[in-house]
Amino acid sequence: MLKEFLSLYRFRRRHNDDIARMYLHYYQLFIKRISKYKGTELSGLNILVIGSGKNFPFSYLMSMDGCNMTALDPQYVSRSFFKYPGILWHNGFRVAIKTLFKDIFFIRSERRILDPERKGPGRIKFIRANAENIPFPDDSFDIVFSYCAFEHINDIESVLDECSRVIKTDGLIYITIHSFPSLSGGHHPFWFFPDIFAPANIPPWYQLRGGVESHSRIMDYGLNGFRPERYRTEFRERTNLIKEFGDRIEGKSFLSKKILKELGDYSEEELLTAFITFMAGKKIHT
Repeated sequence: MLKEFLSLYRFRRRHNDDIARMYLHYYQLFIKRISKYKGTELSGLNILVIGSGKNFPFSYLMSMDGCNMTALDPQYVSRSFFKYPGILWHNGFRVAIKTLFKDIFFIRSERRILDPERKGPGRIKFIRANAENIPFPDDSFDIVFSYCAFEHINDIESVLDECSRVIKTDGLIYITIHSFPSLSGGHHPFWFFPDIFAPANIPPWYQLRGGVESHSRIMDYGLNGFRPERYRTEFRERTNLIKEFGDRIEGKSFLSKKILKELGDYSEEELLTAFITFMAGKKIHT
């Protein structure tokens, strides 16, 4: 565990500001798209975030913009100092120590970028629950939002049915996935910013080339391994799909002819598109 913590510390020290700026960039994209398609400001909207994360960056940002926030995560999430016993009880020693470690060394610098005026977050309601059974009535939310959580969910069919159920008739579902076939899709943090820094000891696209077992221990959560077409199919079936965005292209310099041949079952677009965002409306059953 000590070796893992040292590796994570080096990664965070190198990229903590990059992570915060990435959150801010995708939040600004979200605002721009929601304003265009919904024709309204965020303030006052009821928003559900699926997979909020223990540091809940998007719930934090939305709450500062005056949204009525509900942050749902299968793990224990809280703003209180006493969250660490809760994480220890619900999620185990390893996750509790990693959360404490990130909070001590890195959360302040992340928040300085997300919240430069130090306004602090507004009210956020935290719910520990699985997205397959969202504990809210039909038509409860204006927006259901998720960022890089769906790739950890196996039963995306049930989750999308639930998303469609809990949004209002004129609501929007806004889901960003971190695509498994992409260069960073194996979720090893050392590959998260390949165009800034790339590891010498972990092969590119290792998750598609038989390296998952060797490099998966550093992750807290499993991956479903779904390809983009699987998501497209389920969104078309279970929501009113409005638009798909390819939001991050990365790693072209690593895509050699040898790797292209080795990974011939995958298109170049699949291998280079890291983030895909789906925007959809409620599925109306007739």
